[in-house]
Amino acid sequence: MKLFCHAFETTLKEFDNKGLYLAEKAGVSTGIISHFRNDAHAITTDSLEKLLAVLPDEAFALWLSQVTHNRHLEEFVESPIALNSFVHKLDNQGAAALLGAIADRLRESPPLKSSAKN
Repeated sequence: MKLFCHAFETTLKEFDNKGLYLAEKAGVSTGIISHFRNDAHAITTDSLEKLLAVLPDEAFALWLSQVTHNRHLEEFVESPIALNSFVHKLDNQGAAALLGAIADRLRESPPLKSSAKN
């Protein structure tokens, strides 16, 4: 848990986020946040998910980049080869979820203009 705690503490400092603000927004106690920031007490996955969900996108991206950096996974995040390896390791349910997310993303994008000649 130390890895997540350290990344969370660094992220809050970098973005000057206050525990009280996050507690109110996420619906968790300030004690939970304090214990998590100081790696003094385990946090439930439910509370962690709530805290990460209320972080601004830039702050969440920083938290995630710190976790990947500390696990030496930068290549996994940046490399198409690693992405290909990741996809091949998915079970059918995971692959279906990934395809659904990609389909949703494509539906949100404006359609490409056709370059067909008349």
